[in-house]
Amino acid sequence: KTQSLKPNDITALQRQLRSSGQMFGEMTNNNPHAFTCIVDSGCSHSATNQISDVDPASIRLLDKPIILEGIAGGLEIKYIGRAHWETLADNGDIVPIVEDVLIHPDLPGRLLSPQAFLARRKTGEKFGDIDAHFKVCHNRAEWHMDGKKLLTMSYDTSFLPRMILFSRGQSIPTLSAM
Repeated sequence: KTQSLKPNDITALQRQLRSSGQMFGEMTNNNPHAFTCIVDSGCSHSATNQISDVDPASIRLLDKPIILEGIAGGLEIKYIGRAHWETLADNGDIVPIVEDVLIHPDLPGRLLSPQAFLARRKTGEKFGDIDAHFKVCHNRAEWHMDGKKLLTMSYDTSFLPRMILFSRGQSIPTLSAM
């Protein structure tokens, strides 16, 4: 319930989220193709703070700016574009994630809205008619698809689930280089 947090608490949370992302960057020698995102069921739309995540041809000005509350802390968002990411399933398969994302450099990190992401997939945009859901457990979060657990996510120090992502086509080369 981030809407009930005081401004100083939002700032502290944002600092913590940035710190978690920076620690991951240090562990990967700041590889530009490996990063994390917060899977945030409290956000209504996925978002990124990195313009490099987005296909430049897909970037467009919103008809009306959106004020992004919660973790974003009231940022005015003017642009949207299509991000092309991928992650690895628990079994090692590459899972593509193509998502329209709000763009603002001051976001504390990348955010994936599981309900928005799955709603678009349910309508046939990528996976067709699937049975998919995110499950929140006391010590992890899980992404299930077609009756099977696809991916397990750990919680970061802010008790939010984090997913490791890669730039499109870069998961195997990046992991091989590490």
